Amino acid sequence: SDVCSSDLMVYASKSWFASHLDVSQFGSYRIWVAHYAEKCGYGGRYDIWQNTSKGSVDGVPGNVDMNISSI
Repeated sequence: SDVCSSDLMVYASKSWFASHLDVSQFGSYRIWVAHYAEKCGYGGRYDIWQNTSKGSVDGVPGNVDMNISSI
C-alpha cells in the first residue's frame, strides 16, 4: 500500500523535541514523545507518550517500553 502522511510519525525524547525540533514544521505527522515520568511534561502536541522503559508484558522476558496513545 502507499504511505500517506497520516502513516508517518516523528519520535524523540521530550528534551530533543524541546531543544532541536520545531513540531509546527511536521504538519499532520503524528508525534510520539518519550518522557519517562508519571505525567508527561512535554508541553507540545503529541499523539503517543512513551512513559517507561521498565514495563512488563506477559510472555515477554525482560523490560519493555510502554506507551499511552490518543490515536
